[in-house]
Amino acid sequence: MTEDIYSLKNDEALETTATANIGQEIPTAIAATPEERPSFDFLGENDKFVLFLCNNENHKFFSAEAMEALNGILSAKKLELKDVSIVNLAKYPTALFKDLKSFFACSKLVLFGIPPQQIGLPAFGGNELHTHENVKILASYSMEEMLSDISKKRTFWNVMKNL
Repeated sequence: MTEDIYSLKNDEALETTATANIGQEIPTAIAATPEERPSFDFLGENDKFVLFLCNNENHKFFSAEAMEALNGILSAKKLELKDVSIVNLAKYPTALFKDLKSFFACSKLVLFGIPPQQIGLPAFGGNELHTHENVKILASYSMEEMLSDISKKRTFWNVMKNL
């Protein structure tokens, strides 16, 4: 590199180098913080990846009568409480489907008295099976509604037995 176009006077090179970084911030790498994964208080052990959601401000999950009815539903489906997870959305009003799916790895989801849009799902018709992101979803009446209306209970069961 002895050609004239590559030769610089020593003073110019020093001056350029000396003023190049004045007043400029040197960017530093910012450590990426991992996104916080939401956690949920739930009943059951989730052995079969079935998630039940309720919205009950008066009970931790369900009333004693509703819990008894749910145990009957589980028994009829040859499931036990350890096979499922139950979450009360009254404690998590901003919970979204993606967070619930990520946390529970659910393959089936039952919404008791909760509109699907509340957790960021499309507006599914009630008491019909739907699939969203490989999760079978049933949105139905609340347990309390079904306990007081046998026709609602029957409508729910006719779909639930196919879930």
